[in-house]
Amino acid sequence: MTDPLTFARGGLTVEVEVAGTGREREITGRLVPPSPVIVEVRHAEVAAGGAVGRTDGSGFFCLPRVPAGLVSLVLRFEGGTPVVTSWVRL
Repeated sequence: MTDPLTFARGGLTVEVEVAGTGREREITGRLVPPSPVIVEVRHAEVAAGGAVGRTDGSGFFCLPRVPAGLVSLVLRFEGGTPVVTSWVRL
């Protein structure tokens, strides 16, 4: 497990933790405040829509089997503008 990463924009915070070694990682996170969101991974080795999860009622999400390397998350809100995190190396 790595130290948590935090991305913030306006009144929205995304807290992310990364676990795993080798070629694949598992990204778990929480959206504060909780909201129904589709979370998509952007990565050079992952096709658009290839690694997607949803937040639960508490704002938690899990993205298993994400390749190591540069990653960004896209948060797609129902009827809203997507929020994109900065790139981080996993």
